[in-house]
Amino acid sequence: MEGLTRALSAELAPSVRVNCVAPSLTAGSGMSTPLTGNEKMAAAIAAAHAIPRLGTPEVSKCVSA
Repeated sequence: MEGLTRALSAELAPSVRVNCVAPSLTAGSGMSTPLTGNEKMAAAIAAAHAIPRLGTPEVSKCVSA
């Protein structure tokens, strides 16, 4: 996503501003269950982010709206 955002912003500037939101792993989703089922693993994944927490389904709904 980051590469696509950079390419589009370079192509469309200065008349269009391009933004991207990449919320990472969302706790509670079917795909994240194997990774977030173990609390130690979930904490390690969360710690790798600037805001050390996993996403929530509520936040994901707001971003994709």
